Amino acid sequence: LDLTTGKLKQNQQLKLPSGAGPRHLTFHPNGRYAYILEELRSEITVAAWDPVSGRFTAGQVIGTLPSGTTVQNFPGEIQISGDGRYVYASNRGHDSLATFTTSETGDRLTFVTTTPTGGAYPRHFTLDPGGKWVYASNQNSNLLTWLPRDPATGKLSPSVGSVSVKAVAVVAFR
Repeated sequence: LDLTTGKLKQNQQLKLPSGAGPRHLTFHPNGRYAYILEELRSEITVAAWDPVSGRFTAGQVIGTLPSGTTVQNFPGEIQISGDGRYVYASNRGHDSLATFTTSETGDRLTFVTTTPTGGAYPRHFTLDPGGKWVYASNQNSNLLTWLPRDPATGKLSPSVGSVSVKAVAVVAFR
């Protein structure tokens, strides 16, 4: 932001893999890493963040689906747990939430598993403020579903409930 003119100017253009389709990102609580969700390649790029220069450096690239999965898929949302130990990404097409663990510093992700959301095309999801539930907006089935989450292990369990919401897109806590 140019404080004199009030106009924005580009500081950096981060180069990601061709055809990545960056959609959303979330920062690790330590503020040193961001996780960039790529909806066209079903991948996450871990990027180091330098707050002084305002620049990213791309690092690890990891898939959001189990190895060998061939379903057409478009990740929609990415979030990190409040303690910074777990990253989650929604898979639109695979109809699941991917779970990852983070390294101690946050510079690497390890794929753990996927958990079905109980609906079709999970566009968005959010963790409840206590970290014990994940709420998923399943756009193509018009369902808001909720899945139990173990805060100690980050593990998600299958959906235990749902409510019909026409054209559900986002769920958020105030």
